[in-house]
Amino acid sequence: MRTLYIIGNGFDLSHGLKTSYTDFSEWVKNNYWDIFEKIDLMIKENNKLKYTSEHDIGWFDFENSLHKLIQSPVFENYVQECSDAYLMGYGDENWSDSAHHDFQYQVQDYIVSLQELQDHFKEWIREEVYPTIESISSKYEFPNDSLFFTFNYTDVLEIVYNQPKINIYHIHGNYNNIIIGHSERFQNFIGNPFDQDEDVRITEAASIISDVHNSLNKNVQLQIDKLKESMFFDRLEEVCEVRVIGHSYNHYDWPYFYLLRNKTGINTRWMFNYRSEKDLENLNKMVSRLKINNYEACKI
Repeated sequence: MRTLYIIGNGFDLSHGLKTSYTDFSEWVKNNYWDIFEKIDLMIKENNKLKYTSEHDIGWFDFENSLHKLIQSPVFENYVQECSDAYLMGYGDENWSDSAHHDFQYQVQDYIVSLQELQDHFKEWIREEVYPTIESISSKYEFPNDSLFFTFNYTDVLEIVYNQPKINIYHIHGNYNNIIIGHSERFQNFIGNPFDQDEDVRITEAASIISDVHNSLNKNVQLQIDKLKESMFFDRLEEVCEVRVIGHSYNHYDWPYFYLLRNKTGINTRWMFNYRSEKDLENLNKMVSRLKINNYEACKI
């Protein structure tokens, strides 16, 4: 009986690795204070407009926050203020050719730090987290024929557990090729970047926002297509049992669970571990939505 293990960040955390988004925020704070301060201010301003703290964003939800900060009313208000200040008519007495890109610059300056943050995340994994892996000890025992579908960027399975690379699929890449970002669609509130009848300053600003948002998107469908074309995907038909370790079951990962559920078959037994009540809430929603009926949930 072949078992598929689905591995989330809780797996790495249970081994003592400092791989939480909070750990990342502390590293940014200590190494790139200007970026930390700017992003932190954006987060705080955004959360002031939320009805309850339940809707807050923050470093704890780093990837999803990348999308929400670009799509936030705070940023919309900022763009409107920039529009009032810099989008003067070409015939205005205060107009000068040197001001042609002022509006676009202000828009880019607000969000470019999000791209920098994404780059720093990759740096953090490679230079801060990865070198600590060899110092940790194993906690689990896995059957020799196990398969592993992991959301983690680390090589704990390969280094600590000596699992063959052929049996492991890193859906978001590993430390050498990190795929980081959100998985949300973008509503461009500035306008259409391709509208030839619009003021070129507006279309350029709209293009800047669109490009940054796209660069922060991990493109879930592309990752799914790559998985489907892999040898690993074909081997999932041999799976009779699925065990999930260290995952919080957030909705943006549901497409992967849906694909794995379909490939392994309806008779496959699922074993879900969860840590918090929020994890359990997410899990209950997921199994209902994906129609996973043959399962057991266990708190750890």
